Amino acid sequence: MVHPTQPSGAKAALCVIALLGAFSCAPTGHLVTFDGATMGTTYSVKVATLAPLSGNALELLRRSFEDTLADINQKMSTYISTSELSRFNQFGAGEPYAISTALLSVLIEAEDVYLATQGAFDPTVGPAVDLWGFGAGTSASLGVPSDQAIGDALALLGWSKVRLDRQSSTILKTTAALNIDLSAIAKGYAVDQLAERAQEAGLEHYLVEVGGELRASGYRQPGSKDSWLVGIEAPPSAPGARQVHRLLHLQDGALATSGDYRNRYEIDGISYSHTIDPETARPVTHRGASVSVLTETCSRADALATALLVMGPERGLAWAERNSIAALFLVYNEDGSLVERRTNQMNALLVDSAPN
Repeated sequence: MVHPTQPSGAKAALCVIALLGAFSCAPTGHLVTFDGATMGTTYSVKVATLAPLSGNALELLRRSFEDTLADINQKMSTYISTSELSRFNQFGAGEPYAISTALLSVLIEAEDVYLATQGAFDPTVGPAVDLWGFGAGTSASLGVPSDQAIGDALALLGWSKVRLDRQSSTILKTTAALNIDLSAIAKGYAVDQLAERAQEAGLEHYLVEVGGELRASGYRQPGSKDSWLVGIEAPPSAPGARQVHRLLHLQDGALATSGDYRNRYEIDGISYSHTIDPETARPVTHRGASVSVLTETCSRADALATALLVMGPERGLAWAERNSIAALFLVYNEDGSLVERRTNQMNALLVDSAPN
């Protein structure tokens, strides 16, 4: 859908709180919103211009965005049995499997982050996610898995069982049961691709969002120095409630958040997170609620946010500092109150700074 918006007067505004994100638009000028459903969630592209876009330009942009998203879904979805990734997951072991340029680029990024984080980000973690009832078509109704089942799942994990050949654009798995899931990076990649479509159309000022992952370019009001204003969501104080924890300026960069407070269950008084540690094939046990990461590309931010959430507030924050990553951690204290931890690189981007 396309929604042209031309605010006039002193303070006309449009604010959207998306999954783990929020933004404020320009008070003047021309704002066009493209939005719809994709990848099991929603997408939105906000374009700010000094002059209105023609009807033909709007239609071409809409088609470009929707065609791009449909193509990514057909290549990387694990919910579509005929997708390129699903076909590889069904493929046998020991033989190279030719893949598209798009899938190769995402797998290269995934491999790079896997190596950089010593396996904290691992796209092969799917069998453990399914075992604990957090995967597609699974549930926690069977209870906590046995140690034997966890050990069996752990044996299926590990990028070391993957051989990615960047020169020949092929991928090989050494274990037939190995399964790759790109859900922790594909939305970020989709954001980057929509940003590329906007750039190819000659647009300089836009905010792209897919499932709460964001990428911005230019200003929310062309001709001004007002960058896009986005928000990091706080864990809800009540079911269905939403609250912005922290605002920051986003200009020519991408922001992704990984959190476990919306997807967990409780059995016998113990709460289990959907964030699975690939090293143990078990849910993480630290008190981290979410991690937000700002980098140049959204695919990188998406993957790093997942990796840092797996690492936890202490190890993750130290890793982010060493690697000059702009990251913000929300952490629960023992009494349930929330505390913020962030890297020095994130401090300069915040609209206001917390004392802790």
